[in-house]
Amino acid sequence: MSGRKHPDWEAGFARLLEKKVFLLGVGNPLRGDDAFGPGLIGRIEYAPKLDAGTTPENVIFKIKAANPPAVLILDAVDFGGKPGELRLMRASEAQNPNISTHSLSLSVFAEFFEPACPVWLLGVQPRSIEFGAPLSRELRCASEAVAAVFKRLAGQ
Repeated sequence: MSGRKHPDWEAGFARLLEKKVFLLGVGNPLRGDDAFGPGLIGRIEYAPKLDAGTTPENVIFKIKAANPPAVLILDAVDFGGKPGELRLMRASEAQNPNISTHSLSLSVFAEFFEPACPVWLLGVQPRSIEFGAPLSRELRCASEAVAAVFKRLAGQ
């Protein structure tokens, strides 16, 4: 199941954008598919958004100062799917400590905001997060799919 053929994430993504959610890209551009979040943040026009790199905990106060109704994390996460598969889930439900490559688990990150501000995760299954690897074809396709849906929903 690729990013292009999984309508469930699209409907949830649309509902979140209607709320003017805070977009947060998380990942390491030097580690192959882990570049998904920062790369996507860099290619879409939207506010509020932020590239947190590999340390989302460093931007908690910036996000709180914006007082958003919700936060949407864009990240490559290993949930056991096929490379390029997209899933939208509550970050608090990401209980697997190995689901992301970052030091602070996304479920712990979510605790800084919830319940007042729900934290969501649009995760994509990576093919490779090896240091120095390029973004895989599957994740390029998934990134293009998310950017296209975003552009359509935002009327750009």
